[in-house]
Amino acid sequence: MPRENYRRITRGDNPREPTASCSRSPSVSVIIPARDEARSIGNLISKIEESLSKHPHEIVVIDDGSTDKTSEIALSNDEVGVLF
Repeated sequence: MPRENYRRITRGDNPREPTASCSRSPSVSVIIPARDEARSIGNLISKIEESLSKHPHEIVVIDDGSTDKTSEIALSNDEVGVLF
């Protein structure tokens, strides 16, 4: 995925801005702490999306210095924000 498509959240950004599937403020926020979880993060995000599909929600992955592709995989979903 091209780098310009990444939704990167840094301190000072507003991660609560509604995303495409969440046209109003989310009623559920899911925060996922992750480090080197490339093998499982995509499946986890898919299951969360499936479970919350009928509710306004947001998913934020907190990447704690991963050396694998954890952030890239999380960011491949347009509905996920990643805090580095």
